Amino acid sequence: IRPLDGLQDPVHLTTDPSQDFSPAWSPSGRQIAFVSTRSGEKEIWLADLDRTEDRFQNISRNLSTSEAHPAWSPDGSRLSWSAATAEGQQNLLIWETAHPNDRPKTINSGLWSAWSPAGDAVLAGLESPNHAYLSGYNIHSSSLILPILTLPGPLNGITWGPDRLGQLPPELAAAAQLTPTPPWSELVSPQSDVPGGRQLIVPLPSVE
Repeated sequence: IRPLDGLQDPVHLTTDPSQDFSPAWSPSGRQIAFVSTRSGEKEIWLADLDRTEDRFQNISRNLSTSEAHPAWSPDGSRLSWSAATAEGQQNLLIWETAHPNDRPKTINSGLWSAWSPAGDAVLAGLESPNHAYLSGYNIHSSSLILPILTLPGPLNGITWGPDRLGQLPPELAAAAQLTPTPPWSELVSPQSDVPGGRQLIVPLPSVE
C-alpha cells in the first residue's frame, strides 16, 4: 500500500509466502478483500487495516472450490466473488459484513461481478470454453434482471457506473428504435383433460 502523495514508502500488507492477489478496497477504505492460496486453495481473505493482530480472516472457507474476483457493494455491506468447482461450474456468492460468520449465499452462476449503484443487483460475467456471456441478478430473489447476452470476446473485467450513456451516434440511435425478433415464441396446445384457464407442464426430451 502506498499513499498517492508519494512521500511515504510502500507498506507491505501481506508477507505470506503464498500467492496474494486481486485486491478490492472496501468503500470505507479500512478493509481489503483479496485472493490468497495460503490455505492451499484459492480463497477469499479479508485484511482489516485497523488491526495489527489477527488482521487476516478467511471469509470463503471452502477448500472444495476455487474463489476469484472479489467485488464490494457500494455501501460496503456485502462482498461478492466467484467460486468454481472442480467440474467447472461457476457460482456467484455474496457475503454480508453484518453476519461475518455466516456462510456466503449463492446467488446464481457467474465469474465476474459488478454491483449496481443502488446495491440491489449485480451484473455477472460467465464463461464457457468458447464463449463469454453477460447477465444480471437481483441479489434478494436471485432472479434475472438481464437476459444472458453473448459477448464478442473474452471478459477481463466488469463495472457498473452510476450514469446513463450520452447521446448515441445516429446509426446506433436508429438501431435502438428497432424491435428485435424474439428468439422464441410461446405455443399453447389446448388439452381436453386440463381445466379451462390452466396449463399442463410436460417434460421435454433432452432438456433439463
